[in-house]
Amino acid sequence: MTCIENKSERSGLYSNSALNATDTLPCHCEGSKNPSQSYDLVNQKQSLTRMNKIFTPTSRLAMTRKKCAFTLAEVLITLGIIGIVAALTIPTLMQQQRKIATQTALKKFSSTMQNAIKLSEVENGTVDKWTKISGENGEVATDYFLNYLAPYLKYTQLDSSTNRPTIYFADGSILQLWNGNCMDLIYDTNGEKGPNQYGIDLYTFMLCSNSSFNERYCESKDRAFCPLYSDNRGKSLTYTREERLAQCIATPSFCAKLLEYDNWEFKDDYPYSF
Repeated sequence: MTCIENKSERSGLYSNSALNATDTLPCHCEGSKNPSQSYDLVNQKQSLTRMNKIFTPTSRLAMTRKKCAFTLAEVLITLGIIGIVAALTIPTLMQQQRKIATQTALKKFSSTMQNAIKLSEVENGTVDKWTKISGENGEVATDYFLNYLAPYLKYTQLDSSTNRPTIYFADGSILQLWNGNCMDLIYDTNGEKGPNQYGIDLYTFMLCSNSSFNERYCESKDRAFCPLYSDNRGKSLTYTREERLAQCIATPSFCAKLLEYDNWEFKDDYPYSF
């Protein structure tokens, strides 16, 4: 094998102060495969560089994602879990929503009635001066409403065809009147929808025009409008919360008195569920 010295490299590339005349320059031997192998390595590196530019980490991740998929069994299991969770939580959420809607309606009704009574008293005198005509229950209640309350309330319809005149409000709630010792006001928070049960969507209030009735039912001679409650004769004028709760349990139509005490909120010990 003959070794051929590259003189041009001696005179050019290798002509520097680090070399002297006795230095031996590298040479290529005839028949050697080293040059071609070097070219192959360079070509491979260049190819890999081009591939890396084309297949960036993002593109490689996208290709990997395209290969991912859920099996039918996995989808069915996931849907089953979602169904179980929904079945456990939706009834609770709906119950809570009904509670909030009911307590909001009660608070609004109580405030609206008190404002209407105050406005009426400006023009018609205090409630104890308001009079009732003689006649059938429905006629008395209708006349009382039209004279003393209707001008100061916003309502959509009055049905006076029965012994319990019914007033319809824009929010879907209704009010029925019944003439007794006082004017009984039976308020339905969701109108004609169910369940139509006292303590859940039916609540009774009273509007009394006699100071003795005020004291017996509303705990004060000066208070004419209040939630219905048990006759207060022969005991102190103020009921405790425990007494109000016991009466609500025994007689659901008295529950508005408990809710008024609790600022129209349903506490955890409220006896009826929604």
